[in-house]
Amino acid sequence: MEKDERVFVLGEDVGIYGGAFKVTAGMLERFGEWRIIDTPISESAIVGTAIGAALMGMRPVAEMQFADFISCAFDQITNFAAKCRYRWSAGVPIVVRGPSGGGVHGGPFHSQNPEMYFVHTPGLKVVCPSTAYDAKGLIKAAIRDPDPVIYFEHKFLYRRIKEELPPDDFVVPIGKAAIRRPGTDISIITYGAMVYIALEAAKELEKEGIDLEIMDLRSLLPFDKEAVLDSVKKTNKVILLHEDTRIGGFAGELAAILSDEAFECLDGPIGRITAPDTPVPYSPPLEEFLVIMPQMGESIFEGTITKWLKKEGEKVARDEPLFEISTDKIDSEIPAPASGVVQKILVEEGQTVQINTVVAVIGDGTSKPPETPAEGKADVKPKPPSKEPAKEVQTASTEGKAVEEEEREDGEHDGARSSPLVRRIAKQHGIDLPALTGKGTGLGGRITKRDILSYIEQGAAEAKPDAAATPPPRPVPPEPGPMKLTGEIERVPMTAMRKAIAEHMVLSRRTSAHVTTFFELDCSRILQSREKQRAEFERSGVKLTVTPFFVQAAANALKRFPIVNSSVEGETIVYKRAINIGIAVHLEWGLIVPVIKHADEKNLFGVARTLNDLGERARNKKLTPEDVRDGTFTITNPGQFGGLIGTPIINQPQVAIMAMGGIKKRAVVIDDAIAIRPMIMLSLSFDHRVVDGAVADQFMADVQKQLENWQV
Repeated sequence: MEKDERVFVLGEDVGIYGGAFKVTAGMLERFGEWRIIDTPISESAIVGTAIGAALMGMRPVAEMQFADFISCAFDQITNFAAKCRYRWSAGVPIVVRGPSGGGVHGGPFHSQNPEMYFVHTPGLKVVCPSTAYDAKGLIKAAIRDPDPVIYFEHKFLYRRIKEELPPDDFVVPIGKAAIRRPGTDISIITYGAMVYIALEAAKELEKEGIDLEIMDLRSLLPFDKEAVLDSVKKTNKVILLHEDTRIGGFAGELAAILSDEAFECLDGPIGRITAPDTPVPYSPPLEEFLVIMPQMGESIFEGTITKWLKKEGEKVARDEPLFEISTDKIDSEIPAPASGVVQKILVEEGQTVQINTVVAVIGDGTSKPPETPAEGKADVKPKPPSKEPAKEVQTASTEGKAVEEEEREDGEHDGARSSPLVRRIAKQHGIDLPALTGKGTGLGGRITKRDILSYIEQGAAEAKPDAAATPPPRPVPPEPGPMKLTGEIERVPMTAMRKAIAEHMVLSRRTSAHVTTFFELDCSRILQSREKQRAEFERSGVKLTVTPFFVQAAANALKRFPIVNSSVEGETIVYKRAINIGIAVHLEWGLIVPVIKHADEKNLFGVARTLNDLGERARNKKLTPEDVRDGTFTITNPGQFGGLIGTPIINQPQVAIMAMGGIKKRAVVIDDAIAIRPMIMLSLSFDHRVVDGAVADQFMADVQKQLENWQV
């Protein structure tokens, strides 16, 4: 404004009050009432005045309070300002600022993200800055632009995002995206306040070895299509994230473009994370209490609703169990986040949805529930059968059906599930995809880019694209048909927990070089100690079994042999300072491994009390995500069911697991004399990639020595 006297600001309370968010505070005193103009509460008048001034050579900046009410000026913006250049080559250089977005308890009329109304209009430009640098650079670029620019600034970022800005004159070009975090595994395409949500997610996933690339679009019209395509072609996976609602959101447009122009580069379906297709509630508590699928662990991204404990229309109290979920690590009851009435259940029992999906709405029981499910339906697995009338389905052409069948067959590729990218790589290298059937590590056995590149690196024969040089496809033995029994049978689908266990077991076998070593030890002294302390423990409400002795011995040994407490990330060994020992707990519906955190810092009583607590809560589905995460070593006890010994599978990403057999009285030779002693067989399955046999045996010998010489 100091450099260009044509620039002025007009809007509600922009002068004396300094703007609703104090963006124009002090400008009235600095530039005077002819350039900082307080207007009546009339968005149509504000924009109409700005357009007239722009046509007379001025550079007006019109402020909406809030962006939700920009609709009052919709006609002037979309039917006049946007079309002036097309109609008579007259540019309308106005900037319309709109504080937008939710998360500030603004209710349905002060929390909207209306950017797509204008992205749909040719002749406009739409920008959404996320940083202080971009806020300054884009507002200057918008003011200098010869055409109308809609400038959305997210209210949640006011006074939260701060940075030192260069004093010199600079602009951020409209239509250019920025990489906020380079990555190699998944591209997150987003804008506005969601940039910071994405960066938080990237920080958490980095702990699990997942490298996200975060792209900030900055401009939606025009948008940087080349940058988006380049990022997706690099990572081969993409998630489209925005705060706007799902249907008609910018993610849908991006998904269509990626499907058109980068389909063969995708190694998985395009993911969309958006707000639900519902208005933001009036009540701040209700805004917070859309019921979502919680994240029950760092590496858990979806959950299955196994049972609703409340029905639609029933009252529920805050923290009262609302529904049960099952994930690959935990079964749990989820409490209601607020008191009220279950207004709408959006996800049915047995359906699997991504974390943060809205699964229900809790209201006061007076308002009408939304007619359509908001967020979860598109992401629900398995997909519910279509309820559309049959006559509508029949309108599809025969050609359309043929294309659909061809695509379905191509996706399966003779039983080998894969993405277009994988099929292209296979074609380039002359690889017969059915040869990889059963070797895919993706969801449902899908062959991923990593799988096929690993297959190539391991020596798969490359062939030129020439058909004559392509080796004949390997014969694939027919899959056996379903088992036929003469009597009655029952087919029961796997539960979510059982499927997760199956996937983890197979993955562990493929990942680790399993070796098992066995040790036998005398339990006389720990049984004597148990009998001596049992009554004392029980007076404190703690049941003392033999397991705490083995946990304490293992924790001590892990301090002396830290390699057994490590994990593997690619070609790097990660040593864990914390000793967190997981204990496999058998449940009627599966298996779960709650974790004793910092087991080396607990005495026998502390270990026993923690074991009692975790076991009880596991059986009653009261475990929390914190109870099952961050394990560094696992102990399992098949001996409680009479098993003599076991060869357990390593709990990834750990490198070792110890199994306790049953304690049996046996005749043993002691000092050349035969004696009866309570004996137990211990086994240690370890990952030979990082743990050598000698180290594993030294670790077990240490455990054996501690237990056989326990102080009674």
